Amino acid sequence: MAWAPPEPFDFFALPHADQWLAHVRAGHIGKRISATPEQLEQHAHNERVLLGKSGAI
Repeated sequence: MAWAPPEPFDFFALPHADQWLAHVRAGHIGKRISATPEQLEQHAHNERVLLGKSGAI
């Protein structure tokens, strides 16, 4: 998710964006272990089932 400046009327967005950037810079975001292909397929299957998409088994 790319950083974008907040809307002028959103008073809480700028502090939130600053906190998010601090977490990214500290290495707390984006450093976890990736999901396995089997986990990704299970997530995709669950989404298809929940959303009623064709192809769900």
